[in-house]
Amino acid sequence: MRLFLFKFEYKSRKVKACNLLLLFLITIGSFAQTTWDGTSWSSGTPDNTIDAIITGSYDTSLHGEFTAKNLSVAVTGSIIVQPSTSITVHTNLDNLGSFTIEDKGTLLMIDDSGTVFGNYAVNRDTPDYLTIGWTSFFSSPVIEDDSNITSIFNSSDVIFYWDTSISPTNWIFIPHEESPGVSNKLGLGKGYAVRSDVETGVITRTFTGELNTGDISVPVYYSDSSTSPGQFGYNIVGNPYPSAIDWFAFKDDNSSILSGTMYLWRQQATGGVNHASSYIALNALGVVPYNSANEFIGSAQGFVVKTNSDSNVVFKNSHRVTNNEQFFRSGNRRNTDNNSWLKIEGAGNKSTILVGFHVNATTGFDNDYDGIFIGGTDPLQLYSLNGTDKLLINGLPELVAPNDVSVALGIKSATTGSFTISLEEEFISPDFLIKLEDTQEMIITDLRSIDYTFTVNNTAANESRFVLYYEYDTSLSNDDVQIDENKVKAFFKHDELNIMVNVNRSPSSMSIYDLMGNEILKGAFNSRTLTYGLSSGIYLIELNFKEYGRVYKTVIKQ
Repeated sequence: MRLFLFKFEYKSRKVKACNLLLLFLITIGSFAQTTWDGTSWSSGTPDNTIDAIITGSYDTSLHGEFTAKNLSVAVTGSIIVQPSTSITVHTNLDNLGSFTIEDKGTLLMIDDSGTVFGNYAVNRDTPDYLTIGWTSFFSSPVIEDDSNITSIFNSSDVIFYWDTSISPTNWIFIPHEESPGVSNKLGLGKGYAVRSDVETGVITRTFTGELNTGDISVPVYYSDSSTSPGQFGYNIVGNPYPSAIDWFAFKDDNSSILSGTMYLWRQQATGGVNHASSYIALNALGVVPYNSANEFIGSAQGFVVKTNSDSNVVFKNSHRVTNNEQFFRSGNRRNTDNNSWLKIEGAGNKSTILVGFHVNATTGFDNDYDGIFIGGTDPLQLYSLNGTDKLLINGLPELVAPNDVSVALGIKSATTGSFTISLEEEFISPDFLIKLEDTQEMIITDLRSIDYTFTVNNTAANESRFVLYYEYDTSLSNDDVQIDENKVKAFFKHDELNIMVNVNRSPSSMSIYDLMGNEILKGAFNSRTLTYGLSSGIYLIELNFKEYGRVYKTVIKQ
């Protein structure tokens, strides 16, 4: 048997409570339905082929999760979806009673053509704000007409929208009171920065109204940034559903216009400065900082995307998932193999990058595996370099023995002083050593063994001082590590010393001695070294190989 609820409705926009609804109960043939009376189901637990009708109180923590084809809540009924639980509706949802989705609870809808009717409450908790002045990125899971900020946030909260419809972009203040031409409602699928200037601790935000479902199209723009000129296409959008969405499903459906990396705001300090260290970046390679988030974007969560043109992104029910645990919180990323996280710390600041290796990545820029560094105003910056691109996430082809890989790094600090570079975490094959070279001080450090502390003497960006190496450990090889000296040739051509090394390793350093044993030159290996001022004579060249030891060659300069 099936219970049909026929709705005859008059709904005024001005007086929303003025609804006229008549319910007719009609029973027909053998269509499956089951009713919850507050104690039990009349015809067993529903599933995706069975309609569910709620006439009593239902609490998912007490009575369990369920799935239904259609779900109807009568005037006498109520539903509470508790944290870490879910209810799934395949087609239509009607609520005449009470329906509350608690923080981290999930209401999942499957069919894009399904409808939602009635009034709902969605609760979302902020992180634990230690002091006032903390900001979170929000969006609304209820329709725009029901998303008046005065009903969601406190009058002391400050709310901004990142307007990318203008170039350069700019933060626009959202007033609590609506005025002609100025809306105080949260737009559908848009993200907003909400700063708490009075309250501290965990703050519950309640969204009340009709729930969003189905396809939702949101405009995005390829505009220059007013805060970081030269960075185009960054937009703040937001999850519009009362459930989490899967970033990769959303990105794949919008791949023609979106970068493969999304950014979540996770404030690290008060004061209104947006530091790169406060953004979590995630793509198919992994997440940075390590273990800071997963791919599931929580209900009412705002997030940053990068578009390559003025267009629209589309949210779909097929992007929705039941994992609604994450809202500005940490979570485990599923892919960590062959990844390494490097961090720089000093002067009370920190910056982290991810360098990893993937079978589908290339040495060029990969939309899915490389993420642009967006912290141009950060007082402490660490990034890797790929051509002219500054990267927060750098995906490279998988490591293959016995090949070595080098990665150029850039740093910038707003202050001088002592800083430390170290491994935050790594899952690189033990067959490869992870080394950092300071070309300025000519120091190479095994980062698995020790952190590297150094001094910054000026505040300009330095993109030539540091190189990160993933170096195959030749001590693991069964090959003879003795070098054939015939494979090393050295000769002078006028005032240029030329050295040809016909082995799969280059010397790490070199020295030139005269016949009296005086060291004339010492430095990093270079296959061509200018020797102006060096008189004619016989010289001894010392080449230092990490794998083979020292090799000596005698050369004559005419």
